[in-house]
Amino acid sequence: MNHAFYTAAIAGAVLIALDLPHPSNLDPEGRRILVTFVGVAIAVIVNVLAGLLKKGKASAAAPHAD
Repeated sequence: MNHAFYTAAIAGAVLIALDLPHPSNLDPEGRRILVTFVGVAIAVIVNVLAGLLKKGKASAAAPHAD
């Protein structure tokens, strides 16, 4: 999860740094950062769901004590 936040922060910093020499409207950069955060959110949700699915399969495969 830290890698996802690191990637999002680096993407934002690079986009802003590219715009510093020639200041303009920041709407495209803001949109790119927003889409990056949406991608991070999707990745985190998929990761959590995969963990829950793995945990569910592990408990279903374990023998139950009577």
